[in-house]
Amino acid sequence: MVDTELTQESIVAFVKTEEELRDVAASEADGLIVIDGRVELSSGEPLKLFEGQCLVGNGRVGRSGASELVFHHQKGFNILKMADDSQISELKITVEFEEFKPQEALFELKGCQEVKFRNLSVALINYSGRVLEDVSIVYLDNDALLDCEGDILIDVFGNKLKAFEAANNSKLNFRGNTAFVSGGRENYVLWLYNGATVNLFSNSVLRSDYADGNIAGNGGIFNSDSTVNIFGGSSLYLAGDKILVNEFDTMGGFFVYKNAEISIRGLDSDKADTWKCTRFWRQQEATGINSLDAYQSEFVRIEESDMPESVQKAL
Repeated sequence: MVDTELTQESIVAFVKTEEELRDVAASEADGLIVIDGRVELSSGEPLKLFEGQCLVGNGRVGRSGASELVFHHQKGFNILKMADDSQISELKITVEFEEFKPQEALFELKGCQEVKFRNLSVALINYSGRVLEDVSIVYLDNDALLDCEGDILIDVFGNKLKAFEAANNSKLNFRGNTAFVSGGRENYVLWLYNGATVNLFSNSVLRSDYADGNIAGNGGIFNSDSTVNIFGGSSLYLAGDKILVNEFDTMGGFFVYKNAEISIRGLDSDKADTWKCTRFWRQQEATGINSLDAYQSEFVRIEESDMPESVQKAL
């Protein structure tokens, strides 16, 4: 069945090659650009989307068959520059990179409004000859807005990596099941500063874990003068020894609502400890939290068997 949203969107083209994809994007025609099969991009240049353009897979328009974008031998780490009302949906993206610069980002959203990621998997293959370090997968800046829906998986190895970096009043909404699987050290699923806002809505799951099993030195959410809302009915699963970090006292901070659940896998266990929030809790002081045992007036520990099915499945 074709997605009901198609009643308000038009299919611009079905593309099978890099030339077709770049030509259609450069036309600035708004609507759905359908990746039909495996499209390989070898020019090494980032792909720029224009307002209203959506990169989608066959599943987005009710067709069978896989859809994958493969970026070969990127000159830099950046592959996609998003625009207002742009979207990536029902796609697998594989990136082979030979070079990168610290503080680069794979997906760049600067001032972009109403951007959406849905049912997306991203995997990186490193041919640079050195360890990937100090980059972000998704970067939001200057009042950007991104909604993450459906199942999103980011799989990468390196150090000082951020799955999502949001800055300068940008907003990031999670409404599905988002997972960051990495290897290395000093990695964070969220890195926030200068008035960013993150919302983890009811029935959503946000998790980070480490494929190599080594979680020492890794973290969950780093917050600098930003706000993280974890609403009731949502689940947060984090592994590492620096889980919830406020860099300094802030008007923002972490806001956890009744019936939200936070699972933490620390250094001494292969299993996560899970707490359910029993009443509204906020943390606005400069601190680094790696356990919620000290907050028993706001949280109750629950058994692993009582964890939401969506979290158990994700693990």
